[in-house]
Amino acid sequence: MKVARTSIRPEVGVALVSFDFTNIRTDDEAFEAIREAKALVSARPPKSLLAITDVSGSRMSLAVIAALRELVSHNEPYVIKSAVIGLTVVHRIALRQIVNLTGREIHEFASRDVAMDWLRTP
Repeated sequence: MKVARTSIRPEVGVALVSFDFTNIRTDDEAFEAIREAKALVSARPPKSLLAITDVSGSRMSLAVIAALRELVSHNEPYVIKSAVIGLTVVHRIALRQIVNLTGREIHEFASRDVAMDWLRTP
């Protein structure tokens, strides 16, 4: 059974998109999650989403980093603010590379609660 890894729920005046990229072990699993994310985000109006991404327990490869960079670029017209949680040292290096290449502002947080507080602050 396929697990949905992206969900969107209403917030005040916008919607929250949650990218659950936790415990992804293979490139194929990552690519499927990224395809799902792109499809759901593409159906939303521009500048209508707050985004939180959890990468806890997931492995990274160069191909996955490239696909995540593409996802970040793809989401740019739709997302107002982005937060990420669950980063390891390897994830942080990948995040810096993605931010540098896309010019997007993505903030790292130690917990979902703190990230959500930041996302909800205008």
